[in-house]
Amino acid sequence: MFTAYQLHVRPLGFNILHRCGRLFQEYCVDKFAQIEQERLAYFRTTCFKKRVENRRNIEEAAANGTDLSNVGTKVILPSSFSGGPRQMWQLYHDAMGIVRYCGKPDLFITMTANPKWDEITAALLPGQTAQDRPDLVTRVFRLKLRALITLITEDCIFGRPVAHVYVIEFQKRGLPHAHILIILQESDKPRNPSDYDRIVCAELPDETLYPELYKTVTSCILHGPCGAANPNAPCMKDGKCSKHYPKPFAETTTADSNEYPVYRRRDDGRSFHKDRTNYEFTNRDVVPYNPYLSQTFNCHINVEIPTSISSVKYLYKYIYKGHDRTAISIQQDEKEPVDEVKNYLDARYVSASEACWRIFEFKIHKNLPSVERLPVHIEKGDTIMYDPATQIDMFDTIFKSLPQALPNMFLTLIGTARITQGITVLNALKDDFPNWKYFLAEFEQYVQGQKVMFSNKLDTNSRHFQCDLFLI
Repeated sequence: MFTAYQLHVRPLGFNILHRCGRLFQEYCVDKFAQIEQERLAYFRTTCFKKRVENRRNIEEAAANGTDLSNVGTKVILPSSFSGGPRQMWQLYHDAMGIVRYCGKPDLFITMTANPKWDEITAALLPGQTAQDRPDLVTRVFRLKLRALITLITEDCIFGRPVAHVYVIEFQKRGLPHAHILIILQESDKPRNPSDYDRIVCAELPDETLYPELYKTVTSCILHGPCGAANPNAPCMKDGKCSKHYPKPFAETTTADSNEYPVYRRRDDGRSFHKDRTNYEFTNRDVVPYNPYLSQTFNCHINVEIPTSISSVKYLYKYIYKGHDRTAISIQQDEKEPVDEVKNYLDARYVSASEACWRIFEFKIHKNLPSVERLPVHIEKGDTIMYDPATQIDMFDTIFKSLPQALPNMFLTLIGTARITQGITVLNALKDDFPNWKYFLAEFEQYVQGQKVMFSNKLDTNSRHFQCDLFLI
């Protein structure tokens, strides 16, 4: 909190910290590194000696007198550590749970900060650029992102959404950007090329009719130059553009079997020349965008429509891929214990914008609706974190103090519920348990005015749990 206090401009006095240019960037990164090192030091000192194993194996090891330091696996970075690999993996599974319940995403939106926003340039001190004030860029981008989410979720500019997920990332050059996935209601989903054209445009706008949109598209939404015109472009791999630009001209939008449709890119003669380059940009170089969002926010907002099921996992793994890292190869002795803290820090790349974002404690991810994780395991199969130095005779006391295994509650209502006297049959998968739980709790376990009791059966060969309901 004290560091966040220091990063704010004070109306009185001389703010020397914000006038240091690149030294201010270094200060922000060093401060965040210090904060994160303190958090990691806690996990290293607290969790370095702890191990994880299921209840049954610990009980067997304790009964046989086995050295508990050789039982289970060592865990240092838990899922509660923000940005850690376990947290990103859990968030990915949460997002896939939303897909299972709500359907595949209908829109994939990428929003990148614009350092030339009026809110940023107006707040800069004399002689400064946006690069000198990563704190200002992150705060303005957060406000713009919240406004974008409000337009989509509350104003329903694309239709009524049922779920959305977004993750914040940071470019190596320092600008923050957000990956957003939107799932619309069944009646509002885009289904044909005319629906795609209503949402997405991949052509240069008319400069006379839409001068503001034309300025935004030509300054923020053009790809390249790359290919033969610029073989050293960052997107070039093996002599070709990894994004497949420039795209071929197309008179109409068509649904493709690949990840996205082939958007309309007519050869209408419109072109644009950027300063200091002789490259002629045409509709082939336009990144798909939504005209309303681009003109409203004046920044790079790429809007895509995923059309294939195969693209769903790729999109979710892409947005939850974690932090930027340097690709290196490390040879490690198999007997040497894995240091998760060291692996997390090695080759980690932190920009000044990310440092400011994390210091201000802004959210780096969000998903709606929320997901309730219900671990499923057999009897005494629940996972326990323990300290091997604990005396064996203390484990009985430790086990008694632990909460009851969750499946006792889980098996009560999950799965295929059946009332024996022909009243009703409820069919549900285990993932539907939270909905059925609250539904039955609301009716106080009464069905057609008669109280029932439950008899649980677990079918280990399928995803279903059978719950027989008997009238009392």
